[in-house]
Amino acid sequence: MILRSSVSLVALGLVVGVLGALALSPFISSLLVGVSPRDPVTFVLLPALMLVVTVIASLIPAARATRVDPMVALRYE
Repeated sequence: MILRSSVSLVALGLVVGVLGALALSPFISSLLVGVSPRDPVTFVLLPALMLVVTVIASLIPAARATRVDPMVALRYE
């Protein structure tokens, strides 16, 4: 549940960000040197890397949550 919610939020943000970057890429073409405004490596590799980092960062609290006894967690609240 923790992993699914965090990955879905990041995936939504990545889709919006990539679409926005693709739409605005002609405006920054004069600022780029040696890279095309719609560089496929940038638009594929960096979102994939962001998803990998999200999964790794979400696995830590998810693994910790599986080790907690549900009765102890309910009593704590």
